[in-house]
Amino acid sequence: MNDTGENPTYVPSGLFPNDKPKRRFGQIHLSTAIVMMLVAGLMLPMVVPYFKTDPFDVQGQAADAEWNLANTVKDFASSVSQNNSGYAVTVVKKPNGFFLESDMIVSDSQGKELCKLSVEGGSETPFLIKNDVIYYANYCPITSGCGLSAFDLKTAKQHWNSGLQGIGGTDHSKYSNHVNLKKQAGAIVVYGNESHGKYIEFVDMKSGNTVGHRAFDLLSHFPRPSASDSIIPIAFIVVIVFASAFVCEYFIRRREARRQ
Repeated sequence: MNDTGENPTYVPSGLFPNDKPKRRFGQIHLSTAIVMMLVAGLMLPMVVPYFKTDPFDVQGQAADAEWNLANTVKDFASSVSQNNSGYAVTVVKKPNGFFLESDMIVSDSQGKELCKLSVEGGSETPFLIKNDVIYYANYCPITSGCGLSAFDLKTAKQHWNSGLQGIGGTDHSKYSNHVNLKKQAGAIVVYGNESHGKYIEFVDMKSGNTVGHRAFDLLSHFPRPSASDSIIPIAFIVVIVFASAFVCEYFIRRREARRQ
């Protein structure tokens, strides 16, 4: 009761200008929530590899693909011998190029130079010409990986440059890498034979996208992480996210307390 003998009317905390409601456990500031989301987003790539679809699984057109090098071109010399497109192709090693780095020069039937394409493999570079487009592998015979490119000889424009899935990332010192190419039903088929495994990859001739892929004979000491291995990274991320939220919320509430 007050001095007049009446029961005072209850007024919820927070309605008076200088009487702000106290934050309870579980109530956080918007800025803290944003920090939590940013930290989680930055650390998410740590666990993504554990849940990605294995790129070494059989895909698309590669489901029944077998290692068969018949009717393929294995290097520059075999590509030239099977070239009946009317275009002349030569390869010239760059004077200051690394290892086999060269220029692949394409000329028309009159001997007019149409383009000069830079290739890493030099005389080891296989190519195919179809419908006035030259498709060529770009790789180094002593390192892992390969790219495939398409250049339009009529318009003198690069159609696409695509990095292949191959056998995936691998560490190595001394290494061997060889690539064969073949045309098949709207796709360029790449046969890659590396020290750490083999692969067959189907690349769409129009887009440069991989439409089928299969890798095999991979070295067993290069395992991919599995989802069961993700417990520790996930737990680590959770701890970091909540720790950053605690620190952020602490400083925000400390600043608010000083203002009151």
